Parts: sequence; C-alpha cells; structure tokens
Amino acid sequence: MPLGPDVDFDRLSEAELSGGEIKNAVLNAARRALARGEKENVSMADFEEAVRMETGGKWTGKGLAIGFQGDGNRVSETVVIKP
Repeated sequence: MPLGPDVDFDRLSEAELSGGEIKNAVLNAARRALARGEKENVSMADFEEAVRMETGGKWTGKGLAIGFQGDGNRVSETVVIKP
C-alpha cells in the first residue's frame, strides 16, 4: 500500500515501541486505510491511531506482569502481579 505524503517517520519514531508493537502498528495502520477504500494511502492519522492502540493497551495486556510461583521444579500456581 502506498504511504500518504503526510507520513512523518521522524515523529513516529518518538513512540517507544518494541519490534512486535511496531509490526502491529504498521499492520493496523494499513487495515485502517483499507477500511476506507482499496485505493487509499496509509496516512499519518492511520499510523497515529495504530500507535495509540499499541501504547494505550487497547490490543495488548499492558499493565499486568505475569509471574510464576513454584518449588523450583514445577509451577504450582500462576500469580498476576499488578504494577
């Protein structure tokens, strides 16, 4: 899909995203553009919303860390640790 002329990679690079989150943001931006019509460019607004979806936890489980508790040989229970 072509990029819109308004896409600013310098501004997008300011978001603190992991490699997987970057991939998700790119795919979600493309999905937003496709939803508007098959010949639409991927716009800066598409990328900004996709980044918001990643950083805001809309599609992720951010805010929860998963830990395990056990005797060293096997896991006896899963504990959800809230920050």
